Amino acid sequence: MNISKRPYVVMINLGFLLMLGLCSCSRASTETINSAASEVEAREIAFAKKPDAKYFDPAYLARYVGDYSLQDVVVSIGLQGETLTLRQPGRPLEELVPVLGDEFAIRQAKVVTLKFLLDGKGSVTAVEVRQPGGIYTLEKIEE
Repeated sequence: MNISKRPYVVMINLGFLLMLGLCSCSRASTETINSAASEVEAREIAFAKKPDAKYFDPAYLARYVGDYSLQDVVVSIGLQGETLTLRQPGRPLEELVPVLGDEFAIRQAKVVTLKFLLDGKGSVTAVEVRQPGGIYTLEKIEE
């Protein structure tokens, strides 16, 4: 068997797509294919699921509105049009954007998320704040 005509498995990784093929080619040809493939720049592709339409419905979002407390700190969740807002002591008003389910992120600092906790009847009882420094649960203050 002539080694220069031996079948090779050729893998070309374009970053987002891995192509496999079987070809009858020499090793020199395979290296050429691999070199050419390594020079291709691939951009990262992100697939993001859009939040359900109800998370932009003021009537639905109203269930989250209220004051929440942890020890002596009270934060307020408000509603401006179709957008939930967060007011914290000593900070400017911040907008919340829906992530998935009952979880929202602070538009100005997306590493901070708020997940609203519900009881068995679907009523909001608390909000869980996740941030780089930890996870904190703030209880909803009943009116």
